[in-house]
Amino acid sequence: MRAARVVQDRDSVAAELMTSSDVGLAGTFRTHANYLRAFATLAGFTLMVSPRRARARLAELALGFPVPDVKPGEAALVFDCLRRAWGTELLLNVGRRYATEEELMGLANSWGVVQAYYAAYGAVQALIVAEGRNRPASHPATQKQVATLWCHRGAALPLWSFSVGSPSDSQANADGCVNGPDRLLDPSVHAWSASTPTTCWDLVAMALRSTRQHAVDEQLKRRRREKVAQRRKEWNSKQQERTAGGKAPLLEPVWPQKATLTATEKKEISEAVRPHTMLDYLYRLRIKANYEDARMFTDGPEQPGESAAVARDLVALTSATLLVHEVRTAKLIGKAAMMKEVERWLGHNSPPGPDVGLAVRLDVLKGVL
Repeated sequence: MRAARVVQDRDSVAAELMTSSDVGLAGTFRTHANYLRAFATLAGFTLMVSPRRARARLAELALGFPVPDVKPGEAALVFDCLRRAWGTELLLNVGRRYATEEELMGLANSWGVVQAYYAAYGAVQALIVAEGRNRPASHPATQKQVATLWCHRGAALPLWSFSVGSPSDSQANADGCVNGPDRLLDPSVHAWSASTPTTCWDLVAMALRSTRQHAVDEQLKRRRREKVAQRRKEWNSKQQERTAGGKAPLLEPVWPQKATLTATEKKEISEAVRPHTMLDYLYRLRIKANYEDARMFTDGPEQPGESAAVARDLVALTSATLLVHEVRTAKLIGKAAMMKEVERWLGHNSPPGPDVGLAVRLDVLKGVL
């Protein structure tokens, strides 16, 4: 029996249609495994294209992305961010290499989503610093700047320039999407639908929309609590005035835990939540894997090969994210300086065996830089 769980972002209706088993770890795992596949597909990593060719294409596209006319940041600070990203990516790859059994692979993926996020986080911060701004001191501040870096530059590079926000945003389509395909995205696509070069857009939009809805829900909760606190404060103020005037105090009412919001208040709160990007989704997945659904990757997989597929997509997505940021960063701080740091770092951090992490991108970076 199918059960539909409708996720509504208050100003447009989006649905994550899932089977009733989704309340369990297996359904949660399957949903997010498919989202990761969709993210990787949108980045160009499909079964029809070799990873090497996909990386080469991304590097060329990133090379053509507009560079702002700014004074670049200090190269040493940029490289500090990149070294953190490269080291975290290396941990992700080493975990995948040595986790050969299904159970161990699931455990590695639990940490893999954390490593994927922090690698992307470091790369984003490197580009922020390269553009002459201070390195953000928090996760929200970093996540907020992704749209500035990628979504409003007069160009598009899926998946990084794609965001989902409120349909009321003047820069968004009617479905709240920025830099999407030349069509409205399908909010009713099943979360387990096969990811193709066409449906990956709908799946990624669903992942970003539901991620943003988490933020909307948190803001609604906060506003309800604030509303109760404000009413209580006003009541206490009137009570003090009453007793100061010699009147008997009134019996304090029983306060609800949360207040009711008007439709206008809900709409205003929803519209105020910023657009969400891939980095927001990776952060959501990091929190889910470490705190909310800690057993999702260990107990969720039901079929052989599912954990391996997640590991593959995490590695591909992380490598692609670092690559496009590396290329754009190099255009700001200097290609020669970037390649010198890349080769210096690899000289001290290359494990034995086949190339992984930054080493996989070395030839591509040499080719475009």
